[in-house]
Amino acid sequence: MADVKITDLTAISTIASTDVLPIVDVGDDITKKISISQIASQAPVQSVAGKTGVVTLAASDIGSGTVDNTEYGYLNGVTSSIQTQLNSKQGTLTLTTTGSSGAATLVGDTLNIPQYSGGGSIPDGDKGDITVSSSGAVWTIDNSAVTNAKVATGIDAAKIADGTVSNAEFQYIGGLTSDAQTQINAKQDTLVSGTNIKTINSTSVLGSGNISVAPASGINATAIGTGSVDNTEFGYLDGVTSAIQTQIDAKQATITGAATTITTSNLTASRAVISNATGKVAVSATTDTELGYLSGVTSAVQTQIDSKQATITGGATTIVSSNLTASRALASDGSGKVAVSSVTSTELGYVSGVTSAIQTQIDAKTNKLITANRQTASYTLVAGDADKLVEMNVASANNLTVPASTFSTGTQILLAQYGAGQTTIVAGSGMTIRSNGGKLKLSAQYSGATLVFISGTEAYLFGDIAS
Repeated sequence: MADVKITDLTAISTIASTDVLPIVDVGDDITKKISISQIASQAPVQSVAGKTGVVTLAASDIGSGTVDNTEYGYLNGVTSSIQTQLNSKQGTLTLTTTGSSGAATLVGDTLNIPQYSGGGSIPDGDKGDITVSSSGAVWTIDNSAVTNAKVATGIDAAKIADGTVSNAEFQYIGGLTSDAQTQINAKQDTLVSGTNIKTINSTSVLGSGNISVAPASGINATAIGTGSVDNTEFGYLDGVTSAIQTQIDAKQATITGAATTITTSNLTASRAVISNATGKVAVSATTDTELGYLSGVTSAVQTQIDSKQATITGGATTIVSSNLTASRALASDGSGKVAVSSVTSTELGYVSGVTSAIQTQIDAKTNKLITANRQTASYTLVAGDADKLVEMNVASANNLTVPASTFSTGTQILLAQYGAGQTTIVAGSGMTIRSNGGKLKLSAQYSGATLVFISGTEAYLFGDIAS
């Protein structure tokens, strides 16, 4: 196909895995092709939680998916292992009565309180706020008998149940707004990587330190939060040095002055902007392309234009209104004007590297095409036979004489016996012909040989020759 700029190519509407792109193989130093599927296979991350493309993760994508975003948010502020903290808490207490004496005991989640019994031998005057049944089996504290005044301030937590809960631990009850066990039961079980919480890049999200997510850069902004912020919008955060809302609040709420003409609608596209007669921002008739022509101007444009020649004259007058034929060598025509020649720029390029007159060099070379000189009787070679084929078309025996001092060193002459008569190569006076075994005859009809002159008076004879 012809050369086409990338920007002029037709845009692809649907990308298939078999579509290909050019790629340079640095090993072979050649351009090859690579398919979309091959490129995709090189990506470190093929999918996240079974999703591909622009991925937005929710809490339900982690582990079994039973934890929603709100529940996942409860992890915020946790400072140590949740299971360890849960394991250190007291389970739901079951109250039982056992025995009739001794201290109350806490066994696991069961609080055992002994049931004291007594007799009616305690006089009414001594029992105070306690009522004893007639059998003495039940002792009952009278209603309203226990008052703040009768309870000592700051009872040690160790005096409660089996005494294993310290005062500091007991204070953790402060601030509870509902049943502690119910709240604990509503919390997430111990997180186990790969069981009820997923991994990222084969790395558990539990523990300390950062998780390396490949690729290290280029996470799509739409995969963050609700996904409503795209990459371009997210990039606007670059360079922010303080709270954005605070900066926005500090800005002018209402546009005034010259900008009031551009606050409700867009300007005409791609135009130079000016101030109008009332000092407001407005567009001009000058396009941004035309305005770009001022780039690089170093002094007044009109002054420079006025200093230029108004009309082209001389040899260039033939090329001021239209283009020349493309890719041709230029010459001056019969009127001395610039014109194109019949020589293409490619043909002109062949002159590169020539060191002397081309025709002279060509004339000094041997023709590639062999010219034949057919004779019908014995024949003596002449200078014009140099680099030709001499054919002997004679029915009877005949001679081909090679004269001395006629041909220059390096000259070759092809010989052929076209006729039935055998041809004998004869050395003329002062000429020496050298051949294998002194053979000087062409062996049969249609046989051939070659004379190669190593000097003006000496030549080799090679070929189908006989004695």
